[in-house]
Amino acid sequence: MNIMKCKIEKCDEHKSSLLVDKKNIDKSWEDELSQWIIEEFYSPYQAS
Repeated sequence: MNIMKCKIEKCDEHKSSLLVDKKNIDKSWEDELSQWIIEEFYSPYQAS
């Protein structure tokens, strides 16, 4: 029980720290994700 509570508290801390940058994340999230997907999945195939 205590372990779960600790994990939840840490998760909440992490969320609150993320909320500070939430506006910036919302603006560029899709672009960042698309770019990451392209680099991770397509670049290796194009290189070979």
